[in-house]
Amino acid sequence: MDENQDGPLPDLLSSKQPTTDQSWGKVGIKFEGISLLVRNAKGERKEILSNLHGLFPCGQLSAIIGPSGSGKSSLLEVLAGLQKPSKGCVLPQGQKRRLIAQECVFPEVLTAYEALTMAAALKLDAPVADRRVAVRRVLRSLNLTQCAATQCGSLSGGQRKRLSIALELIDEPPVLLLDEPTTGLDYVSGMRCVRLLQDLSRTESRTIVCTIHQPSALILELIDNIYLLASGRCLHKGSVDSLLPKLGSFGLSCPKYHNPADFALDVACGEHGSEVVDLLAQQQEIVLAPADFPCELDKKDKGPATSFFTQFSVLLRRSLFVMVQDRVLTVTKILVHIVIAIVLGVTFYNFGHDAARVFNNGALLVCLQIFLLFSNLIPTVLTFPLEKAVFKREFSNCWYSLEAFYLARFVAYLPLSTFNSIIFTSIVYWMTNQPLQVDAFFITITSAVLTGLNAQSMGILVGTVTSLVNGLFLASLSGIPQFVFCGYFITLSTTHNVIKVIAHCTSYTLYSYHAMVATIYGQDRPKLHCDDFYCYFRSPKKFLDFLGVTDEGVGVDLAIIFGFLLAINLATYSVMKYKYAHLQR
Repeated sequence: MDENQDGPLPDLLSSKQPTTDQSWGKVGIKFEGISLLVRNAKGERKEILSNLHGLFPCGQLSAIIGPSGSGKSSLLEVLAGLQKPSKGCVLPQGQKRRLIAQECVFPEVLTAYEALTMAAALKLDAPVADRRVAVRRVLRSLNLTQCAATQCGSLSGGQRKRLSIALELIDEPPVLLLDEPTTGLDYVSGMRCVRLLQDLSRTESRTIVCTIHQPSALILELIDNIYLLASGRCLHKGSVDSLLPKLGSFGLSCPKYHNPADFALDVACGEHGSEVVDLLAQQQEIVLAPADFPCELDKKDKGPATSFFTQFSVLLRRSLFVMVQDRVLTVTKILVHIVIAIVLGVTFYNFGHDAARVFNNGALLVCLQIFLLFSNLIPTVLTFPLEKAVFKREFSNCWYSLEAFYLARFVAYLPLSTFNSIIFTSIVYWMTNQPLQVDAFFITITSAVLTGLNAQSMGILVGTVTSLVNGLFLASLSGIPQFVFCGYFITLSTTHNVIKVIAHCTSYTLYSYHAMVATIYGQDRPKLHCDDFYCYFRSPKKFLDFLGVTDEGVGVDLAIIFGFLLAINLATYSVMKYKYAHLQR
């Protein structure tokens, strides 16, 4: 599309006059009587925010400052709707409020332009041409045009901050909330970031609120309003110019050539006495006078802007694209499966038809199960935290629904996992001379694929429930019953009933192994080849009897493995729903 077609759209950096368009409901953000109580590790209730009142007007850049632990991020989450206050309310309801977290996380292999294009497809219910115009406008407005073709993993700190802002500006929210936007940036990049936020607030009458731990004097000049916090209480709210006079009325004089923000933080930390902090907090607890401020906007922002099918298709395309672009990881997974398959094939060469090697062939099927288990489980536990971080950022800002994300993620990784299981099992199957029958080969392949999918789904569940470090431990722990109760090491028919119940309820490899063994050594298979004087397991039926396996329930075994797959995914979805549903208003 020609760049001249972007003319009617405002350039946020070139235009210095506020727009008069009122289509966004530009009414600022107001909060009354906000209190927040949380439980600590001992189960005791602790007050994080205490009776906070405030008004952040549109068209201005407001900053929440205060020492560490003062409640800045908690207040920002309450304003964004990610945290429900114990008392009080945030007005107006139904308003788009987007939170940009301190850590900038993106799919690393996407370029800045590709990331914005995907965001536009998810957040704008508009034709493709309009979405391209929006992407170009945001790239130009945030000075990202030169790095549009650069992968997100190669962007500098300042570029990553600007890209995180650009992603949320695609659908033009009236309120933008940023948590520590200058953290991790050098002085020049930090100044550029704050100046950009000031321009964005003034040129289009946006309400922009950010938390800044310790703003410099020059950064303070770019800020219109200050909200000073100390231990969850407000000590000052209003313009920057009124900060020092307010402190001066309490006998607190800022030294000459001293940064006013540093002086205010000293006061908030109690360096000038706790009595002054209490007096300042008591004065700020006065409720704001009623003003012409809407309690609720006419057009509510309820969830994602696009349909479920659009969300699913875009997320599926993005996941597949990321997988293709991340060639090293994808090719490594395929090569590892091929190499290990060849190693097993050479080690157990021609064991499948040798009556003297029946036990070894049974061990081969165990090796096949365990490799497919851990080759799908561990990599998923390692890679899912980044996906989870991206999901939490996008989901909390109403890009898409949980259902669309989860279904797209499962479908996207289905082809690679299936392909790896098929090629691995096929190489092992033919090199070890297993029965040359189509049905036996098909059932073995199906069992292997379902084992891999179950392990991958378990990896997502573990990655959702816990952190990366704990996840590796839990992943290994979850593999123990799969290994012990697979049916080769213990004959379950002779064990205690409790062990039987545990095995049948926790081990999907039990059913997968049974299906493979019953197919390979069942179906009236003729006697095996024997070069020794006597081979006890020359009749395949004897090996099945030894393991306590029958060849009549193969279809039931496959159905139960599929049931495990459904159960694990439903459990994962339920956990994600429980943990993250509150993030989306």
